[in-house]
Amino acid sequence: MRRAARGKPPGRGLTHMSDPTGAICVHAFYPDVFEEILSRIAALDMTEEIFVSCPRERESETRRLLDAAGLDARILIVDNLGMDILPFLRTVREFGLTDRARVLKLHTKNPSRRGRMHMGLMLNAALGDQRLAEQVRAAFAQNPRLAQIGAELLYRPSDLSAHGNRRLMGEILQDVLGRPAALQSGFFVGSTFWSAGSALAPLLAGLDRLEAMAREEP
Repeated sequence: MRRAARGKPPGRGLTHMSDPTGAICVHAFYPDVFEEILSRIAALDMTEEIFVSCPRERESETRRLLDAAGLDARILIVDNLGMDILPFLRTVREFGLTDRARVLKLHTKNPSRRGRMHMGLMLNAALGDQRLAEQVRAAFAQNPRLAQIGAELLYRPSDLSAHGNRRLMGEILQDVLGRPAALQSGFFVGSTFWSAGSALAPLLAGLDRLEAMAREEP
């Protein structure tokens, strides 16, 4: 959500009412990529409340970039564990986002040349323009059974693309379902997507296991 501020360039400094039914979650690890994500959000009329997770050593820079972009956010300090997935799930749990109609998951991809290319593709798919944002809001409002929205180009079937994550995904599924289960669904490459908050609730059952396993990694 933008905030009113003095001395901002034209187009900023506008006050928008926060929409309590929507949320944008960003894991901020690479400051320059985080700045790019914020510029995308600030360029659109995004009324969703913003939540940012970051390690303690990135907090000062994260707050500076938010202030420079004229954006308000609630910040969660996390350990640098579990890549972008664990911080996202912790954010969902800590701020009670499972009751939100829609939640956008974003994160700062490694700022290598290849990483930036992937980041651009993922941001275009999630925050391409105002029309896309409005279509996403309408889709969740009109279909209460809708679970996720993502780019078709980035969708992969789990049974063919799980690779080294197959065991961990199987264990998390067992925690969620209470029984062993086959990997039958798919996922969006880069883990950037819109989700109904209610669709995230079952994943929190595997959060403690995921965190314990992340702490055991060398």
